[in-house]
Amino acid sequence: NATQTQDFQINGVTKFLIANTGAATFASLAGTGIRNVQADANGVLSAAASSTDSGNYTPTTSNGNNVTSVSPSSHTFTKVGNIVTVYGRSNVNVTNTNSVSIFTLTLPVARATANSLSMGFGLSLSGTQQLSVASTSSTFTTLTFFATTTGTISTTYSFQYDITQ
Repeated sequence: NATQTQDFQINGVTKFLIANTGAATFASLAGTGIRNVQADANGVLSAAASSTDSGNYTPTTSNGNNVTSVSPSSHTFTKVGNIVTVYGRSNVNVTNTNSVSIFTLTLPVARATANSLSMGFGLSLSGTQQLSVASTSSTFTTLTFFATTTGTISTTYSFQYDITQ
Protein backbone atom coordinates (compact mmCIF):
# COMPACT_ATOMS: atom_id res chain seq x y z
CA ASN A 1 0.00 0.00 0.00
CA ALA A 2 1.47 3.27 -1.10
CA THR A 3 0.82 6.35 0.99
CA GLN A 4 -0.92 9.11 -0.92
CA THR A 5 -0.50 12.70 0.17
CA GLN A 6 -2.29 15.90 -0.67
CA ASP A 7 -1.17 19.35 0.38
CA PHE A 8 -3.67 22.18 0.72
CA GLN A 9 -2.44 25.62 -0.25
CA ILE A 10 -3.74 29.14 0.10
CA ASN A 11 -2.07 31.75 -2.09
CA GLY A 12 0.67 29.26 -2.94
CA VAL A 13 1.53 28.52 0.72
CA THR A 14 0.99 24.99 2.04
CA LYS A 15 -1.35 25.22 5.04
CA PHE A 16 -1.66 21.52 5.83
CA LEU A 17 -0.89 18.09 4.41
CA ILE A 18 -3.11 15.04 4.47
CA ALA A 19 -1.59 11.60 4.14
CA ASN A 20 -3.97 8.79 3.18
CA THR A 21 -2.89 5.35 4.22
CA GLY A 22 -6.33 3.83 3.63
CA ALA A 23 -8.16 4.65 6.83
CA ALA A 24 -7.74 6.79 9.89
CA THR A 25 -8.66 5.74 13.41
CA PHE A 26 -9.17 8.17 16.26
CA ALA A 27 -9.45 6.48 19.66
CA SER A 28 -11.22 9.54 21.06
CA LEU A 29 -14.00 9.07 18.49
CA ALA A 30 -14.44 5.30 18.87
CA GLY A 31 -17.97 3.92 18.55
CA THR A 32 -20.66 3.80 15.93
CA GLY A 33 -23.02 6.44 14.65
CA ILE A 34 -22.68 10.10 13.81
CA ARG A 35 -20.15 12.09 15.82
CA ASN A 36 -19.79 15.79 16.43
CA VAL A 37 -16.09 16.57 16.41
CA GLN A 38 -14.22 19.45 17.97
CA ALA A 39 -10.57 20.38 17.66
CA ASP A 40 -8.49 21.91 20.45
CA ALA A 41 -5.88 24.67 19.94
CA ASN A 42 -3.32 22.04 18.86
CA GLY A 43 -5.66 20.43 16.29
CA VAL A 44 -6.33 17.34 18.41
CA LEU A 45 -9.76 15.95 17.58
CA SER A 46 -12.24 14.67 20.15
CA ALA A 47 -15.93 13.86 20.35
CA ALA A 48 -18.15 16.84 21.15
CA ALA A 49 -21.57 16.97 22.75
CA SER A 50 -24.41 17.29 20.29
CA SER A 51 -25.81 20.78 19.86
CA THR A 52 -29.16 19.40 18.71
CA ASP A 53 -31.69 17.27 20.51
CA SER A 54 -35.37 16.59 20.10
CA GLY A 55 -38.13 14.31 21.20
CA ASN A 56 -41.30 13.82 23.16
CA TYR A 57 -41.50 14.44 26.88
CA THR A 58 -44.12 14.31 29.61
CA PRO A 59 -43.78 17.34 31.87
CA THR A 60 -44.45 17.23 35.58
CA THR A 61 -47.22 19.71 36.38
CA SER A 62 -48.43 21.57 39.42
CA ASN A 63 -51.66 23.41 40.08
CA GLY A 64 -51.74 27.12 40.78
CA ASN A 65 -54.49 29.69 41.23
CA ASN A 66 -57.98 28.46 40.16
CA VAL A 67 -56.59 25.12 38.86
CA THR A 68 -57.45 21.78 40.48
CA SER A 69 -55.70 19.47 38.01
CA VAL A 70 -53.58 19.46 34.87
CA SER A 71 -53.36 16.51 32.46
CA PRO A 72 -50.54 17.03 29.96
CA SER A 73 -50.85 15.17 26.67
CA SER A 74 -48.68 15.68 23.60
CA HIS A 75 -45.41 17.57 24.29
CA THR A 76 -42.48 17.78 21.91
CA PHE A 77 -39.27 19.77 22.02
CA THR A 78 -36.38 20.63 19.75
CA LYS A 79 -33.04 22.00 20.94
CA VAL A 80 -30.74 23.62 18.41
CA GLY A 81 -27.64 25.15 19.96
CA ASN A 82 -28.86 27.01 23.06
CA ILE A 83 -32.46 27.47 21.88
CA VAL A 84 -35.23 25.09 22.97
CA THR A 85 -38.66 25.16 21.31
CA VAL A 86 -41.59 23.37 22.99
CA TYR A 87 -45.05 22.53 21.64
CA GLY A 88 -47.63 21.14 24.04
CA ARG A 89 -51.22 20.46 25.00
CA SER A 90 -52.81 20.05 28.42
CA ASN A 91 -56.30 19.69 29.79
CA VAL A 92 -56.68 22.04 32.74
CA ASN A 93 -59.52 21.79 35.26
CA VAL A 94 -60.55 25.23 36.60
CA THR A 95 -63.03 26.01 39.37
CA ASN A 96 -64.14 29.63 38.85
CA THR A 97 -65.16 31.68 35.84
CA ASN A 98 -63.66 35.10 35.17
CA SER A 99 -60.54 34.20 37.12
CA VAL A 100 -56.82 34.22 36.45
CA SER A 101 -55.73 30.58 36.22
CA ILE A 102 -52.16 29.35 36.65
CA PHE A 103 -50.32 26.05 36.26
CA THR A 104 -46.67 25.04 35.85
CA LEU A 105 -44.78 22.58 33.66
CA THR A 106 -41.25 21.25 33.96
CA LEU A 107 -38.90 22.21 31.14
CA PRO A 108 -37.40 19.49 28.90
CA VAL A 109 -33.94 21.11 29.16
CA ALA A 110 -32.99 23.16 32.23
CA ARG A 111 -32.05 26.83 31.98
CA ALA A 112 -28.74 28.05 33.41
CA THR A 113 -30.45 30.77 35.48
CA ALA A 114 -33.73 31.49 37.25
CA ASN A 115 -33.95 35.01 35.80
CA SER A 116 -37.42 36.17 34.79
CA LEU A 117 -38.02 35.30 31.14
CA SER A 118 -41.06 35.65 28.88
CA MET A 119 -41.16 32.50 26.76
CA GLY A 120 -44.21 32.36 24.54
CA PHE A 121 -47.92 32.11 24.10
CA GLY A 122 -50.82 29.74 23.75
CA LEU A 123 -54.56 29.45 23.55
CA SER A 124 -57.21 28.13 25.86
CA LEU A 125 -59.28 26.32 23.22
CA SER A 126 -62.43 26.00 25.29
CA GLY A 127 -62.59 29.68 26.15
CA THR A 128 -60.46 31.02 23.26
CA GLN A 129 -58.40 33.02 25.72
CA GLN A 130 -54.75 33.87 25.26
CA LEU A 131 -52.31 32.03 27.48
CA SER A 132 -48.93 33.51 28.47
CA VAL A 133 -45.81 31.49 29.20
CA ALA A 134 -43.05 32.85 31.45
CA SER A 135 -40.44 31.48 33.82
CA THR A 136 -38.67 32.52 37.01
CA SER A 137 -37.08 29.11 37.48
CA SER A 138 -34.32 27.10 35.86
CA THR A 139 -36.49 23.95 35.72
CA PHE A 140 -40.13 24.93 35.14
CA THR A 141 -42.35 27.46 33.40
CA THR A 142 -45.62 29.10 34.46
CA LEU A 143 -48.65 29.28 32.16
CA THR A 144 -51.30 31.89 32.93
CA PHE A 145 -54.71 32.49 31.35
CA PHE A 146 -58.08 34.06 32.20
CA ALA A 147 -60.74 31.33 32.54
CA THR A 148 -64.10 32.25 31.04
CA THR A 149 -65.70 28.92 31.92
CA THR A 150 -65.37 26.19 34.55
CA GLY A 151 -64.47 22.54 34.15
CA THR A 152 -61.89 21.07 31.83
CA ILE A 153 -60.26 23.53 29.45
CA SER A 154 -58.12 22.28 26.59
CA THR A 155 -54.97 24.38 26.15
CA THR A 156 -52.39 24.46 23.35
CA TYR A 157 -49.14 26.39 23.54
CA SER A 158 -45.67 26.82 22.16
CA PHE A 159 -42.74 28.56 23.73
CA GLN A 160 -39.07 29.06 23.19
CA TYR A 161 -36.17 29.83 25.49
CA ASP A 162 -32.42 30.19 25.58
CA ILE A 163 -30.88 27.72 28.05
CA THR A 164 -28.11 30.20 28.91
CA GLN A 165 -30.63 32.77 30.22
